[in-house]
Amino acid sequence: MEDIYPTSTSSDTNNIYPYEPIECLTILKSPLVRRKVYLMNERSEILGYAVSWWNKQDSEEFLLDKNRPIGGNMATSRLDVYRELVQVNYGTNSILENYFLSHQNNNSSNNEQFIPSCTGLWCRYYLMWRNGKPLNLIYEVFSPLLEKYMGKCM
Repeated sequence: MEDIYPTSTSSDTNNIYPYEPIECLTILKSPLVRRKVYLMNERSEILGYAVSWWNKQDSEEFLLDKNRPIGGNMATSRLDVYRELVQVNYGTNSILENYFLSHQNNNSSNNEQFIPSCTGLWCRYYLMWRNGKPLNLIYEVFSPLLEKYMGKCM
């Protein structure tokens, strides 16, 4: 699957964010490593897609178990971090939307697929800071299947 990074289409000239997501990569110390994961529930439905960028040395220090989520690794290490939300976007990406919808688990007797009431995807970028220094940049895209569990979108 290709890397898919929705970007903001906002024409707001009074941007409240101190930098755009791509600029966040420039504040991370090189060399960088990238980690991509799908976020699944216990039914193996893909409810999100996440990419994180790390300084190589930091990733080796803080991601001790590569098979665990970032939060699980940090909890084990009792790592104290600050999350700075950089940007939230809503947009469409038919490739990723179709990927999410094609990986749902149907337990109904008639095997009907869940159809979300809204089209589009929410995503967010955030930086994690530790001791005043940037630790990583995380990008998450949320599946429209979340509506199945959280209720209809507005």
